[in-house]
Amino acid sequence: MIRTSRLLIFIVGFLVSGSSEPAESLNGLWRSQGYGYVFEIQGSSLKNFEVTTTTCVPGVTARRDQAELPGRAITFNAKDGDVLLIKAGGSSDHKLLHSEGAASDIRIERLPKMPDVCRHLTRNTPLDNFEVFTRTWAEHYISFDLKHAWERIVAESRHRVTARTTPAELFEIFQERVKPFGDAHTFINAPNLKRRLHGIRPGSDRAAKDGLDAFQQKGMQELLA
Repeated sequence: MIRTSRLLIFIVGFLVSGSSEPAESLNGLWRSQGYGYVFEIQGSSLKNFEVTTTTCVPGVTARRDQAELPGRAITFNAKDGDVLLIKAGGSSDHKLLHSEGAASDIRIERLPKMPDVCRHLTRNTPLDNFEVFTRTWAEHYISFDLKHAWERIVAESRHRVTARTTPAELFEIFQERVKPFGDAHTFINAPNLKRRLHGIRPGSDRAAKDGLDAFQQKGMQELLA
């Protein structure tokens, strides 16, 4: 399934005090403020769901790290290498979730039950993937000043997606929709296709001519030199 990547943007910076809160008290469902995430925590496992008003897709799964670290109520390690943690402090129903290496925290709050849309997970078909993609952007992309423009773009693209649309063709359609934003905070990742689009501001493509990852790595090397 091709999906928009998670828009988790965090800042590194931990509290210095340890947590006396039992990790088991975090069991249950949590919903992010923005982003469209629902997290299910049960014992040593965390499951993430990417949710819109019409779609529900299972996301990352992670296992609890048994080490107790300062400033953390609980830490989860995902198979893809991501480290998700819930910071110590906050109330029993409101916490801060953090991903190592990102630029800010995400506020999460307890959820009494799973959203109704998640009773039936969204299928992995071209048409359903198109729905996930377009609804995710419509509901969770922060920079939409003129929402009707996106609705028009979606309407113009919908006829191009059929049950026979290949993953590569679907990626091209998604890429065409995202690239004009010129937003470096946006990207699409399709591991099975070994393809990835990272948004980039117009005019900066010459500096990143060898790819954004190489450009960022070069910048870090110069900073540390």
